[in-house]
Amino acid sequence: GILISHYWTGTEKAWDPPGENIHHAFVICPWEGLAPVPQPWLEAWKHPKLRVVFTPSEYSRHFLVEAGLPAEKAKVCPNGVDLSVFTPDGDCLLAAPGVFRFLFIGGLIRRKGIDLLYKAWRRAFTANGPVRLVLKATGAQTFYRDSTEMPPNDYPGAPNWLPNVQLIDRDDFTPEQMAKLYRSCQVLVLPSRGEAFGLPVLEAMACGIPVIIPEGGPFDEYVPDGACLRVPLEGVPSLDTGEVDALAKALRWCFLHKDRLPAMGRVGHEAAQAYGWDAIAAKYAEVIKEVCHD
Repeated sequence: GILISHYWTGTEKAWDPPGENIHHAFVICPWEGLAPVPQPWLEAWKHPKLRVVFTPSEYSRHFLVEAGLPAEKAKVCPNGVDLSVFTPDGDCLLAAPGVFRFLFIGGLIRRKGIDLLYKAWRRAFTANGPVRLVLKATGAQTFYRDSTEMPPNDYPGAPNWLPNVQLIDRDDFTPEQMAKLYRSCQVLVLPSRGEAFGLPVLEAMACGIPVIIPEGGPFDEYVPDGACLRVPLEGVPSLDTGEVDALAKALRWCFLHKDRLPAMGRVGHEAAQAYGWDAIAAKYAEVIKEVCHD
């Protein structure tokens, strides 16, 4: 038999060895590289039945191999996207003609750069502009509950007030609803300090939405220059003024150059076509068949 397991940040527990009826074990493990790979994982991955650890980017693979995973067991298979759902054409979720929307998707946590985004947003825009920051928070009530940084929004004019923000903290969106949300916005912004892949970026591209992303990291592997603005961000938690200024400048550029965004979206949409689930599933199947027929 075959066993396929998933490993995630925050689940650093020991791996249960495969039973007698399992002959080939596989692990799928994205790793952002901001912390040491858990030693129990590395020990477990030495098991002879553990054949491959799949990870979604060369960037992530580097950290796993550097930590001690044998290079021959580390294979890259990118994340995929349902190209029949995430498309530029279709209904939108939000309605307000004339409002320019930036979309953030992910945990409202420091690893995702939410603190940088809050500061950059306040620096880039005033309360009176026809612009919105839509925060699609994940895990705010569950797995990120203890580390979530909610947007400061006490009352208009307060020192920590963040203007023009719409918070969506439901975790029950269907893929179809997510696609409608992407299509409701003009730009996705993800100033993350650490990602193994960054699936919202790929989904936004598939929907024809330009993206603001950090320089380097896994994004260089699948996001073409013509589909994005790359912002220099440090790989460690900080509040460096230069980072905030660079992010604010990128936000303003998108707002002031609306006419250039459709072309950027088309470049991203075209690049995303290589990451449909049929193509990604074929990559997994190729590796699994090769290993199982050794």
